[in-house]
Amino acid sequence: MTRGPVYDNAVRLLASTDLVALCHWLGIDATAESIRVSEALPAATLYADLLVRAGPGRLEHVEFVRAPTGDLLDRMLEYRARILRREPGSLIRQHVLVLAEGRVPRALTDRLTPLDVHITYLRDENPATFLADPSLAPLATLARPAPGRHRTDLLRQALTVIATVPDPARRQELAGTAAVLAGIHLDALTIEQISQEARMSFTLEDTVAGRQLVARGEARGEARGRAHGQADLLAALLRRTFGDDPRIPDLAARLARRPHGEALDAVLGATTLDDLL
Repeated sequence: MTRGPVYDNAVRLLASTDLVALCHWLGIDATAESIRVSEALPAATLYADLLVRAGPGRLEHVEFVRAPTGDLLDRMLEYRARILRREPGSLIRQHVLVLAEGRVPRALTDRLTPLDVHITYLRDENPATFLADPSLAPLATLARPAPGRHRTDLLRQALTVIATVPDPARRQELAGTAAVLAGIHLDALTIEQISQEARMSFTLEDTVAGRQLVARGEARGEARGRAHGQADLLAALLRRTFGDDPRIPDLAARLARRPHGEALDAVLGATTLDDLL
């Protein structure tokens, strides 16, 4: 679970440990026999967040995004083309799960409606749906709090539900995932305090994702400024190499989330912008 942003990885972890629960909530007709298809797509490697074979000739493709970016339409079209190239004749339904803020551009739904793309905003969902199932409870903090309630209350409720899981390893995994996803809206100190109040047998430092969250919380202000500067540098390098392409600002911003050396190597080693998408 090392590629991509930490929040996307957290939802990938939920999918990897209880595929059926997440699929059923998204309206995907999955069963225990459903299988995940390898997510690495050919050509310049493109990773789908979740690709499920839901039946003979039927594939369900799901992308988790913290906030929609301007290139989402192009990405969904490219995913679809790559999947069809590898699985010719398949029926594909696509989903976009928005974890935090922003709206999917209207052009995406207008142009892709015939291609069957379903948009779900976690912030509009009822948290009770997630709190009814420990496998989905980590998503509750991203749902819509009831009037007069706060996301801290949702995290407490999620950890209470997760505490009922009998297997200690599974319980810790779910609690760690809940802590990471809560970091979209809550600071690391608050998350740590609530976990201690819930008497969970873990701290954020017990999980790799949790350690990433703590480190990010401690250096949030500094990291924001550094990422801004890195994105500007990467954008300048891309324009110098490939000209003034409108995709460059969003691409540079995504690359800036990677470790500095990795992002720079990717830019310097690219022969076309498509190599970086």
